[in-house]
Amino acid sequence: MEKIWRLGVLFALFFVLGILTSMLAGDISHFFIKQSGGYEFASEEQTLQRCSNLSLEKTAKCLNNFVVSNYDYNSSALNATERPLSTKNLFTYGGVCFDYAMFYINMSKRLGFDAEEVSAIIGNTPHSIALLSTNGTYCILDQTKFKCFKVKK
Repeated sequence: MEKIWRLGVLFALFFVLGILTSMLAGDISHFFIKQSGGYEFASEEQTLQRCSNLSLEKTAKCLNNFVVSNYDYNSSALNATERPLSTKNLFTYGGVCFDYAMFYINMSKRLGFDAEEVSAIIGNTPHSIALLSTNGTYCILDQTKFKCFKVKK
């Protein structure tokens, strides 16, 4: 029961505190590589390099900027047989909340943070988010939004 209560508090914090998109925008141009004919999508490895050696909050913002600059919600991805979607397929064809949560989790773990998927049914709609943590700091990443906070003991 306490675990459910804590998850409820995390969801409440996420939605009650709100997310200002102007705070999230940041500089996303570094997720593209200048080419003679335009821009090319930055690779997963390039993104890992750009987001490495940062605090949890800055890592969450870095990963979120990557997603925001390449985001495409595509409900037909629910029919994909590949789960989770590869980064290439996610950012080529789009995906749903679960796919973006799994992207955040995979990248965060590769960068040395604890990360878990949190699922809930809101009304009749299932939803997934990523919960990242380290040393009492938590970040909730929900597709194109994120919120970080510290838990006092």
